[in-house]
Amino acid sequence: LEFWGNYLLVADRFDGLEILDISDVSNPQKVSQYTDTYNRTLNVKAIDDLAIISDLADGIEIINISNPLNPVEVASYSDNYNNSRGCAATSRFLYIADARDGLQIVQYKEHLFNQYKKSAIAQSLEIDKTTTTITNATMIINGEFPNNTKLQSFMSNDNGNNWDSVINNTLHNFSTIGSALIWKVIISTSNDLESPRIFNIIINYSAINTPPIILNQNNLQNLAVWNQLEDFGFFEIDLLSYKDDNEFSAEYLYWSVINLNSSLVSVVQDTLNKDIFRFYSINDVYGSDEFDLLLEDEVGASVSLNISLNIDSVNDPPFFIENNITIQQDAVNDLIHIEYEANDVDNMLIELNYSIYYGSGINWQAIVKDYNETSYTWNTKDISYGNYNIKIVVSDSVNETVWISPQKYLIGEPSNLIFVITLISIITGVGVALFAVFLVKFRILKKTSKDEPII
Repeated sequence: LEFWGNYLLVADRFDGLEILDISDVSNPQKVSQYTDTYNRTLNVKAIDDLAIISDLADGIEIINISNPLNPVEVASYSDNYNNSRGCAATSRFLYIADARDGLQIVQYKEHLFNQYKKSAIAQSLEIDKTTTTITNATMIINGEFPNNTKLQSFMSNDNGNNWDSVINNTLHNFSTIGSALIWKVIISTSNDLESPRIFNIIINYSAINTPPIILNQNNLQNLAVWNQLEDFGFFEIDLLSYKDDNEFSAEYLYWSVINLNSSLVSVVQDTLNKDIFRFYSINDVYGSDEFDLLLEDEVGASVSLNISLNIDSVNDPPFFIENNITIQQDAVNDLIHIEYEANDVDNMLIELNYSIYYGSGINWQAIVKDYNETSYTWNTKDISYGNYNIKIVVSDSVNETVWISPQKYLIGEPSNLIFVITLISIITGVGVALFAVFLVKFRILKKTSKDEPII
């Protein structure tokens, strides 16, 4: 008898091999039977899916019972006497107890026990969960590898996207960048008698944290926003699409602006979206500067990109310093002394030109033009008599600024004709007044001559 799973193998001498289903031990059922010509079955031994029968008439018979309902003979061994009483088996040899020949040891012509495929692949699912880059590894495979066995080993540091062939127990440097280490082994053999076996696999590896990656660097360096005009207000840049990393996802990468000349522009990082920066102009400031965009990961690895920032000047008009404008009139000598001062924010060394006019607000007459001194004395002797404003214009050759005096000045002397007319007007007015007095007096005297009472 031999137990084989839920089955019982029975060596039933003249009835050969019987297979009983004993899953219900209280009700065993015969499911199949193997018989041959002579049926002298004395003993049965089960190894894997094979039943080895010791038969007094036929020697050793090997039956495939992988399908218990249909046992099939796959091999046999016999000698001159075929007086087998029992046997034991390994994966390579069959040990036979023979009543006439004693102990016989037989090697299988083909591998029947412990069946295996001629080629097999083993592969890991995951070795390491590190976020750092795995640079090199050594794979050590321990096992039994009989003759005619071929062993191929592979490792990948990017989860199998790229496989590198490796030599057992030899340091291997990866040509790709990755942080997901897995291995794969392919075993193939033509040995029919002995199966290769792997006991264990040991992998030693080195990992480093590589810096983040700034994508599309040329595109980022040449963005139009890095060229502005003076007093541009502000511009905004979103750096999300320019960052990547071999170990960390983009959400764990952080931008910062360093080495920026704060006297040229100021920068503010958005409080909610850390990838957004706003650059603000400083009034009347222009020039060129270089700064760095720094990208860091969570463990401090970083990379930077140099950016050139250029702010072109815009010509601003010069401006007067109001407190330094004075006008003093010397009426006796017909002189007006004018002092003034202006500056230019674009270039304090540029030469400013001044022009001075007088007029009533509509028509202006030039006193002096393109004058580069900051004071002027005006002789008004030949100027037509009247009340006039004074206008000063300063120019930097591109733009100009106008200042007009808030008060009018009485300038010039009245002409002789005006004097005669004025004098006649005065004399005429006096004559008319005297004549009116005479008439009034005459009337009063006339009335009093009639001895009428005077009221």
